[in-house]
Amino acid sequence: MGWTERVDSMLQARGRRAIKCTGLTAFFVAVAIDAAAVVLLREAPALVEELKDEPLVDPPLWTPAALLAGLPDLSHDTVDVLVLFVVRVLVLLFLGWLAVKVGTPDLSKLTVAPASDAAAPLLINAADAAAGGAICLPCDGSAAAAAAPTSPVRPSTEIKSEHLKSSALKKAAEWKKNLVIAAIFSVSTVGQVYVGVKCISFQGHWAENGAIETAQGILFGLVVVFINIESWLMKRLINALTAEEGFFVPELHPHTLTLQDTLLHQCDLCRQRTKQAYRCALCDFDVCPACFNKKDKSAGEGQLRGDKGVRNVETIGAGAYFARGLKLVAPHLPLFGVALLCLCANSLINLFMPNFQGRIIDAVIAGHTACATNATAAHGSAECDGKTAAFLDVVTWYLILSVTTGALGGLRSLCFNLVGRRIMVWVRSRLYRAIIVQDIAFFDGIRTGDLTQRLSGDTRAMVSPIQYVLSTLLSNIILLVGGVVMCFVTSWHDGTRLRHGGQRTADASSPHLHHLPLQAPLDGGVHHRPPRDARHRDLRAVVLEDQPRDLPAL
Repeated sequence: MGWTERVDSMLQARGRRAIKCTGLTAFFVAVAIDAAAVVLLREAPALVEELKDEPLVDPPLWTPAALLAGLPDLSHDTVDVLVLFVVRVLVLLFLGWLAVKVGTPDLSKLTVAPASDAAAPLLINAADAAAGGAICLPCDGSAAAAAAPTSPVRPSTEIKSEHLKSSALKKAAEWKKNLVIAAIFSVSTVGQVYVGVKCISFQGHWAENGAIETAQGILFGLVVVFINIESWLMKRLINALTAEEGFFVPELHPHTLTLQDTLLHQCDLCRQRTKQAYRCALCDFDVCPACFNKKDKSAGEGQLRGDKGVRNVETIGAGAYFARGLKLVAPHLPLFGVALLCLCANSLINLFMPNFQGRIIDAVIAGHTACATNATAAHGSAECDGKTAAFLDVVTWYLILSVTTGALGGLRSLCFNLVGRRIMVWVRSRLYRAIIVQDIAFFDGIRTGDLTQRLSGDTRAMVSPIQYVLSTLLSNIILLVGGVVMCFVTSWHDGTRLRHGGQRTADASSPHLHHLPLQAPLDGGVHHRPPRDARHRDLRAVVLEDQPRDLPAL
């Protein structure tokens, strides 16, 4: 569920009157700010010029004649944006009213079947026997009829016909409402495109004063932003006012339930897959038609029961889940500590691996430059031998670090898997001991497959964050923080040289690259870069100077 759908679900949980008041208030506040931005867009040149001693722009006139005269002047006046604002707001209000009208189905003609006591006890005359009252006899009063056992009225497992008809009408109304919402989106898009084109082609007094350009540019952007906000608020208001009221069954769920197509969803009471279910989108709660018709949570399958009735299962938050995970890891803390040390060492080595890769490339280029000068005397050159030895040293260290990284990574995975498997075995044994001491009613209300799933798949899913997610998260955090620190340390020296007016020299790991010197600081240490053509000629000269003799010139 996206955040817009979540907002719609939260709005549907409130009353219709409160939604209408809050939504319209927020919409008209956005419209008021948008109107202020449109008015300031025309007043901005005069307001900016008033800050000067001798303003050159007169305040605009707001008379009908002045507005009509400025409407065709698209390059120097913003009357068209004002007209667009008025038309857009009126169209949005009309389309919003139309969407609510066509999106609300007429359910007055539906014939509702007489309601039956679906929440009646499953045992015959259980309520009368518990109350100590007399057993009700049939209406004819015959003894034979009284002696005949009466079968309990079982709730239906099918969806009621009036619910299906209501759902069909609501789907048709939803389709019409979506067409109107598409029209709102089209109006919003046209308005944004027009304002954008207007901002690009607008001239006004921008050539005379850059402050006017900045102010009007910001106001153009605000107009585009509030066009989106107004259309978004209108859509949320339409969805909230046309939402289905649903069925409130406090025995099943504290929120209203609506009939929806839920393919491949499971009923949260009996765990059965159902194509259509009564659903609460806010809580992701689904109830199949059979459980919904029972109107009794204790009568559904898949519930944790005891001899005293249904047990309420509390929802565990992220903080409580993390605290329980720490308690599970505490008995295996030494092995977990070894895994964390291997993880940190592996991540730190991975931070320095790119540096060694760069050194290998630098050594290759330096050796090629030293050894390719004179091919006949290359093996006898001390400089060539030194570069070759430096290259071999860097490659040797790189191989050592690569092997160490692989060993630490394997040891880290082994330790995390051992910790996860030990926790999994402990949880399964404790869960099994807790299952076998339950009451008979517990096994009557839950299936064998669910118990097997708890012992196998659910336990594995609970432990998997410790085995995989935790190690990946910590490794990525170390790489992120360490990478940012190394980037800052690497580039900090060059920045210091530039601030102190020094010339930039080649890096130690890149001897074949030479930086161009900067000119002497002028006007209190401000450096002036040479022209682009001069920099290009200097760079070409440096590259040609550093090229080996056997390579063609650029």
